[in-house]
Amino acid sequence: MRLYTTIKTKEIDLINWDIVRSNREFLRYSVNGTRFLIALEPEHKNYFESFNGMPVMSHAEALQLMLTPEWFIQDTES
Repeated sequence: MRLYTTIKTKEIDLINWDIVRSNREFLRYSVNGTRFLIALEPEHKNYFESFNGMPVMSHAEALQLMLTPEWFIQDTES
C-alpha cells in the first residue's frame, strides 16, 4: 500500500529521491506551484513525516486533496 505526501517545491532537491515512488519528471503540482505530491512506501513514512512535519495520506486522502481548488483546475471549455 503506497502512501502520499506533499512537499514544498523549493525543497525538491532536499528529499531522498531513492525512496520516492514518484517519477520526478511527472510530479503533480498544486495550482500555484508551491507544492508537489509524491508517493512513498510505508517503511519511509517516518522519514517524510519528520521531513515536512505533515502526516502522510492514504490513496483515498490524496485523491480527495487533488479535488480541492488548490490542486484542481476545472475544465471550462467543455
